[in-house]
Amino acid sequence: TAPDMVAVLHELQRRHARPTVDHRVARNNVSHGALRLLSIAFPDADEHALQKLLAEYLGDYRANVCVASAVFPPLDELLRQFEQIADMLEPDIVIELVNEFLSLAGETAARSGGESLGVQNDTALIAFRGAPPLQTTQKAAQTALALQVELTGLAERWKNDYGVETAAAMGLHLGEAVFGESGATGATRIMSAFGDTVTIAERLARRSRAGEFVLSDAVMATLSVSN
Repeated sequence: TAPDMVAVLHELQRRHARPTVDHRVARNNVSHGALRLLSIAFPDADEHALQKLLAEYLGDYRANVCVASAVFPPLDELLRQFEQIADMLEPDIVIELVNEFLSLAGETAARSGGESLGVQNDTALIAFRGAPPLQTTQKAAQTALALQVELTGLAERWKNDYGVETAAAMGLHLGEAVFGESGATGATRIMSAFGDTVTIAERLARRSRAGEFVLSDAVMATLSVSN
């Protein structure tokens, strides 16, 4: 994300008639966050001014996200390898690992009142419903954090036992969805969820990096109420 973050920073400096920070200096501080970048770009700004600049910066970044961002090659390989487990291992082992993952995800979600609704390829869907938005969102975020911790041990064991490296990327969204049992006539029906809310959550998970979870604006706005 450094190319986009630095580009937005430079544009903000030009708008405020400031000389731009050296690209290498800014790039080396990207991992410390937007406030660090702004404190370097505007060294004379006080806390109040920095907060105003931060709001301006984040607005610009939101409008120009993923313009020049790219996945680092090692991470790109890691993500592809997770998706290629089915090609690397015997079918019975693949199913065993999928079931192990689903069991862990389902048990972790159930502790906070969530439901595991199955898996499609390398994506599992967990839903939280039947509670006010704030409570539902808090439970989803807590589950995402807990899952990242739980999956660390699982990934380490898979690496030792099968030589594969995996990591989870998650997306959280809040909204309405259609829930119901689906399946062909005569076949076992399973609880499923459909709608834009599900689609957005899946897309957010795809944008998330390994070991991270991405929150939608709707989730962020709801969580901010509790602060």
